[in-house]
Amino acid sequence: MNSKSMRSPIDVNSNSFVQSSLLLTVDVDLKIIELSNNWQPVMGYCAEELIGKHINVMFISPSVDDIYRCLDETAVTQNECTLDTELRHKSGDIIKARIQVHSIAGGAPERLTLLITIQSELHDSASEQEYKLFAKAAKLGKFGFWSIDLRTSKLFWSSEIYSIHGVAQGSYTPTMKDAFVFCHPDDRREAQRIVSNGIEKRLPWSFKVRIVQPSGDIRIVRFHAEFDFDQSSQATEVYGICLDITDYEALNEQVELLSEVAETSITGITICDKNRNLMWANQKFEEITGYSLSDVQGQKVGGFLQGPGTDPNTINEIGRLLDIGKNVDVEILNYTKECIPYWIHLLISPVKRKGKVSHFVAIQHDITEQKRQQQVQARGSKMDAVAQMAARVCHDINNIMAIISGNTQLLRLQDPSEKATKFLGNIEMATARASSVTKKLVKLVKDENLSPELISLNKEIKNIVDALPEDLKGETSFHFNFDYKDPLLVKKKSLLESVKQLVINAILATDKVGEVTISTRICAGFDNTCSSAVLSPKLGKEYVLISVKDNGIGIAPDVINNIFDPFFSTRERKDGAGLGLSFIFNFCAKEEAGLQLTSQENKGSEFTIWVPRFV
Repeated sequence: MNSKSMRSPIDVNSNSFVQSSLLLTVDVDLKIIELSNNWQPVMGYCAEELIGKHINVMFISPSVDDIYRCLDETAVTQNECTLDTELRHKSGDIIKARIQVHSIAGGAPERLTLLITIQSELHDSASEQEYKLFAKAAKLGKFGFWSIDLRTSKLFWSSEIYSIHGVAQGSYTPTMKDAFVFCHPDDRREAQRIVSNGIEKRLPWSFKVRIVQPSGDIRIVRFHAEFDFDQSSQATEVYGICLDITDYEALNEQVELLSEVAETSITGITICDKNRNLMWANQKFEEITGYSLSDVQGQKVGGFLQGPGTDPNTINEIGRLLDIGKNVDVEILNYTKECIPYWIHLLISPVKRKGKVSHFVAIQHDITEQKRQQQVQARGSKMDAVAQMAARVCHDINNIMAIISGNTQLLRLQDPSEKATKFLGNIEMATARASSVTKKLVKLVKDENLSPELISLNKEIKNIVDALPEDLKGETSFHFNFDYKDPLLVKKKSLLESVKQLVINAILATDKVGEVTISTRICAGFDNTCSSAVLSPKLGKEYVLISVKDNGIGIAPDVINNIFDPFFSTRERKDGAGLGLSFIFNFCAKEEAGLQLTSQENKGSEFTIWVPRFV
């Protein structure tokens, strides 16, 4: 048998059979009156070749006798009759067939309408193998075929559709009326509406519906439908597929849930390929870094996030662990798109398929504020320790200075000579200087519980500069840009001491011959763009900015993170105790003010204090 002897099969019910439903109307003499339009693709005959001819045109003797017997039995009992026979294809091929004959109620006495389901055995080995594979594919893919003859409303299901509905093929005969019973009650009305509208208007349809099996199990399926038309453009059949998408829907629901969790996560999440190139990033990652996925997709994450302050040892450790397929758990300093440094707790897990790494999933939790608090607490602890030590040392030194001063006065009384007076005067000057240093030290580290008060900021800053000793100011040129005009509510003593320390540092950074610019202005929001050693202020609507800028030697990048530590100084000459910047940092931390530093070597530095403004 050649491959042309069977065409457009509807479904496969066994390993070697292809099933087609053919409609045939004959008169009492078994002459063909009418036949469905799928006779030609299945049997090769067109309607004009068969109309008016006896059915034995296609049935081979003596099998035709069995056909007569089957037709008589069906007409009397109204039950279906099944027999095996042989049919003749137009090409001449002999088709072994199994025929099920159904009588259709309502036929006139002169006419008998028969539905003949033909299962044609495939003798061509290539075709047989093809349909075997097709049957397996339908079962594996959980899809089946169906059709509705629009002239008889006869509904046909393939074997897989029976399985999808949870019924045995031999125990249930589908009909248009009761097929919707399998639909979930909440879906049934909409499914009926779509099908009815499609049939009425001859429009293809596609919809998803829940099928409730007799066992109570629910399957989610999708139906697709198309129409067949005859030569006069009349729709004769609607056919389609039924696809079981239950597993897909469950998986899709999980994927959607995971996607939603990832998008709404408070941590940044990224997925990279095996070469560590970025494939996907969630919204939080974009918020943390400032980079959109389109900006950096396909790039190595470390390449655009790491910067000058990132610890190279941490970078190397990350690379080492990823090279051997191990998990990464580190804290690392990264930089945003705007060059702002931030700390993250980084977790990276390799995804393995068949024992080999295929992807990397990274979770990045922003711990910048946590690090800042740790830094504030560490510096606060240092300042507390320094304060306790300074108080004790200054107390002891003052006691010693008091003894020296008292004995100096006694010696002056005992020996009023000019020579003695000269030496005793030097001792008194030294003790006075020592007492001044201890008072200054105590003043810097003493934690005073001061109350805020309103001050005229610009006037107070001008007074600070005017009160500095002339030998300290040297040839420094001062510039004032006072844009803030209103009174400011602040702890006056601590703020003005902080400004004084910044001005003194600026003067010394220029070796007393440069320019120092002091500015005040108001700002609506905190801006930490491209700055180092940033202390974020308390969240507020407005801030008063006080900045001190110089054109001095600047601060080297390798020490910029240490300048707020107690007793740390970048100057070779120890003009002070090294506590000025520590005092400023401590003041800003306790008062929830911001502290910002921008510096370049040999170009100068600018310190800015952000004071929350209370109206």
